Amino acid sequence: MAPRRASITDSELLGFFEREPDADDYGGVAFNVTRGPYAVAFGIDPVRRDVSIAIVREGAKVFEFVALGVADVRWRGEGQRERLEVVLGDKHSLFLELRPTVAVVHHLGLVVQV
Repeated sequence: MAPRRASITDSELLGFFEREPDADDYGGVAFNVTRGPYAVAFGIDPVRRDVSIAIVREGAKVFEFVALGVADVRWRGEGQRERLEVVLGDKHSLFLELRPTVAVVHHLGLVVQV
């Protein structure tokens, strides 16, 4: 049986990051964007559901996250807000936002419904 692919589509990723990805050496893709003083690197292998996120502000790394075999990766559009959800478990998600500013939100023990 083939592994279950992440729910997020290529078009959702392209729309969220507003740019084409760079291929990595392991079968995934990486998006690198700059928003104000922040540089954001997001890597995903949608087949293996491996995810990496790094955020740098003015040359200093302020956030790094690496997870292998996450439950899912989803795009969430809620009014003016757009974010990627990395689902880690039943009540455990990490959200990445790029607009209006770069933010990472960690939900533990909450069910987020859209």
